Amino acid sequence: MRDFASSSATTTSLLKKKLVRRSLSVTVIGFFLFLYVDQLQKTEKYAWMRRMTFRVPKSHEKRNHLPVGGTPKNHEDYDDIIIPREDDDDEVGNNGRWEDRSSDRKKYVPPLGELRFDDDDVERTTTRSEEEENVPPLPDFPPPPNVSPPPVTAEMERKFHSQSKVRVDKMSFPNAPDELIEVVNRMGLHRGSAVVVSFANSHHIELAVNFILWAKAIGMTTLIGALDDDAFEILKKTVGDESHGGEGQAFTYRVDHHLEAQGSSHASKAWKNFAKMRISHATSLLEFGFDVVMSDADVVWLKNPEEYLKCEKVSEDGKVVENLSFDIDGCEELKAADVIVSSDNLSPTSDERDGGNYAKGGVFNTGIVFLRHTKGGIQWAKQWNLHLSATDGRFHRLTSDQQVFNAMSRKENAWPGLEVMRMDGTRTLGPKENKRVLVAAEGDTLLGVFPVAKFNPGHVYMVQKFHEKEKKTPFAVHATYTFDGSSGDAKKWRFMEAGLWRVPEEEREEKFITFDASAHLWDDDAVDDHFDSNSYDSYFDLLL
Repeated sequence: MRDFASSSATTTSLLKKKLVRRSLSVTVIGFFLFLYVDQLQKTEKYAWMRRMTFRVPKSHEKRNHLPVGGTPKNHEDYDDIIIPREDDDDEVGNNGRWEDRSSDRKKYVPPLGELRFDDDDVERTTTRSEEEENVPPLPDFPPPPNVSPPPVTAEMERKFHSQSKVRVDKMSFPNAPDELIEVVNRMGLHRGSAVVVSFANSHHIELAVNFILWAKAIGMTTLIGALDDDAFEILKKTVGDESHGGEGQAFTYRVDHHLEAQGSSHASKAWKNFAKMRISHATSLLEFGFDVVMSDADVVWLKNPEEYLKCEKVSEDGKVVENLSFDIDGCEELKAADVIVSSDNLSPTSDERDGGNYAKGGVFNTGIVFLRHTKGGIQWAKQWNLHLSATDGRFHRLTSDQQVFNAMSRKENAWPGLEVMRMDGTRTLGPKENKRVLVAAEGDTLLGVFPVAKFNPGHVYMVQKFHEKEKKTPFAVHATYTFDGSSGDAKKWRFMEAGLWRVPEEEREEKFITFDASAHLWDDDAVDDHFDSNSYDSYFDLLL
């Protein structure tokens, strides 16, 4: 018990000493702080601190507390308002001001705790009434007219979007292939641009290289997918950039799809799977905002078709600078179509004279297909891919994408099964009847057919030599009608004979015999008679 009392006394003594030491420390620190501030006020920079005063008001005569649950109606309801006492008049005055020893001016009595500055330290600001007096009167403007802004037309929206570059993200297009998104972002194209798309494997790589060399020569925006690694390495060198980019307007990318050599037959299941893949890639490009030209690799492009397809001239930055309506023959009529396809017909003059009425009796060739990024164009591409995957019904027995395309265009169990688009009051497409556009059975899609004279089948260019007769260069030449199994080598020699082969060749010692087979083919009746005797009856029966 005695030890506990002794311990308590010792603890109390220590606490007192500690408290005394801290009190002395605070006092000493405060004293030196006071001296420091006093010396600081003597400087010119902080002289204003000496003129600061702090007034503690006298006791209040009246303090109104804020009523519980109520709203104050005047300043007397506030608890922090100071009301001077009558006995303070000798110092404060009736107006709440007090006498300054240095002048006769009245000064405002600050409330409790308020810091006051001399007038010399405060910049004077104008009052609200003075500001209102200085504001000049507004002029009398007439009331604005009740005019609404012009409506936004489809043409205005198209021109606006054509000036913005496309940037694709996976979140917005989850079904688009990753490799396609990557190459599109590298291309940096404007919305609405036309992209020519093709695919190739190493078995037909020479045709693909020739395809790219011609596309680069005419400045055509081209995207070619490589179906195997060997083809990809060659195509990268052809487009001119080892870092997988493009030189000029040509780009390539590796496609996650493999097509064997035997899969090149249009009757094989492998070709059908390949066709579905390329249509799905084209559909993604349409959804990105591009117009798409699906082209086989055995096509040589001699002129850039973009201005013809759009009927307008486009500058390098994607802006429309000149409308070419009716300046390019036939482009205005084709501008109405959502889908445009090439034809296997062989009479350019009959095609020019009769247009769709002539084209609908032949076979549409999907080696060149143009799809606009319109609702109708996108829907056609999706339905085309869907019918290729059919397991029963009308489209199940068809073996190629071209057969499916032709069947989609025509009514079932009818030939030709589609009609030329008629002009009416709701469709003003040109100064004369639109004979180049057909109304397809699939969704009433407007289906255009490329003029044979401008998009040549192989026979028209290489045998008839129609371009020499008319002295007009076509946009494209498709190596069809080789009549020898359509092998890559056969098409290569066809192009070489016609002077359309750009791939460098090693020196050879072979000798060739050439002859002119076009002497009797200038007559259109001769061409028609020839193909009347070699009809497509078996092919048409399959489509029906």
